[in-house]
Amino acid sequence: EGNLTPKYDKQQDVFTQILADLKSAEENFAAGKTFGGDIMFNGDPVKWRRLCNAMQLKVLQTISKKITAEQKARFAAIVSAGNLLTEADNFQLVYTDNTNASHPFYNGENRRVVTAPSDLVVDYLKATQDRRLFYFAEPAAEKISGGMTESDYDAYAGAPTELSADQLALNRAAGKYSLMNKRYVALRAGDPMLQFTYSEQCFIIAEAIEEGWVSGSAQTYYENGVKAILKYYMNLSSAPAANLHGMAITQSYIDNYFTGEAAYKTGGTKDDRLKQIITQRWLLDFFQGNALFSYKTFLRTGYPAFPLDPSTSLNPEDPSVAPKRWKYPTSELTTNPENYNKAIQDQYGGFDGINKTPWWLQ
Repeated sequence: EGNLTPKYDKQQDVFTQILADLKSAEENFAAGKTFGGDIMFNGDPVKWRRLCNAMQLKVLQTISKKITAEQKARFAAIVSAGNLLTEADNFQLVYTDNTNASHPFYNGENRRVVTAPSDLVVDYLKATQDRRLFYFAEPAAEKISGGMTESDYDAYAGAPTELSADQLALNRAAGKYSLMNKRYVALRAGDPMLQFTYSEQCFIIAEAIEEGWVSGSAQTYYENGVKAILKYYMNLSSAPAANLHGMAITQSYIDNYFTGEAAYKTGGTKDDRLKQIITQRWLLDFFQGNALFSYKTFLRTGYPAFPLDPSTSLNPEDPSVAPKRWKYPTSELTTNPENYNKAIQDQYGGFDGINKTPWWLQ
């Protein structure tokens, strides 16, 4: 929602300011010099400039329901200028063997054995014959005991997120679900936290092409985005062959990925293609610390279609819908009551509810 202190800013004003700040930062980095103390890009102003431009694309797409013709033109101009992320520019936090910088799941076997990927993830990876499945998960014990092998796609089963917690626990104990891959707890310097990738940039532009904001081949951007993330996993040092169930990603596999359900649906509808683009973008955030943004994309587009069962929903205000916003911090009620009340009254009819529709979704 943004920080209301010291004054009340409507959401559209906040987005406008964010875009202005990113543009200013991009201009500064364009004229900048290498600097020290940077653990993300090693002080490279060229990479920071590219990130600022990519972030502008992301913010502009986030407000797609409210975007103006001028802002669409700005999006197209940024793409045309070409100062954007390359495959070597992933914005990521790298974990190390330092005890103060370990992967958060390291040495967490007790957590791993109660953590299963959702059926939404597993079923999509199976449908597209995507070998990331073998990097993310272990085969379900029930499937292995039934005679399947660890390299069989059908040996993997995700947990239906719409089930109750009690039922999920019972099913997990019976070995019905795949659990997280054992590699996640084995290495202190595990997978980096991906904050913004070249792949995501590709999917952002592919969606924009489908929406007519910019010219180009959406298929090319879609395929480049998928190939880049597959190559990322292929070269990931924290994914040793011993943990990949005999299904490592290879260059040959990447070259032949786009068949069947993974092939771009050029003969389908625009919605078919947007579903592909956004689902692949969503998969980038699997087991990542910044995955909440995928939920914002779901609210904006409806993809991927997260299941919802009112009988098990934890939405306290209306279990039949998905929440649309964070409530303002409780501290605002006491430290900034005048502006808090004005924000709630102007934007949400006086009720600070999680199901109220924020400006960028209206």
